[in-house]
Amino acid sequence: MARLRAHVAARGWPCREGAGGDDAGAWTPEPSLLVALDAPVQAAALGRAFAQNAVVWIPAEGPARLVLLS
Repeated sequence: MARLRAHVAARGWPCREGAGGDDAGAWTPEPSLLVALDAPVQAAALGRAFAQNAVVWIPAEGPARLVLLS
């Protein structure tokens, strides 16, 4: 997370910290960043750079979608 925070900050991308978990509490919350980017291709590139399996893209209009990374 420290490397990701530094990477995002160095580029001046606005972000908010969060954590993903489940309502039942069975899954330990995983730290995350919500990063404001212009295009899903940027989000995918960032996810790949940090060895993620997927990213969530939330467009200004419309529903969020899971972008699987290969």
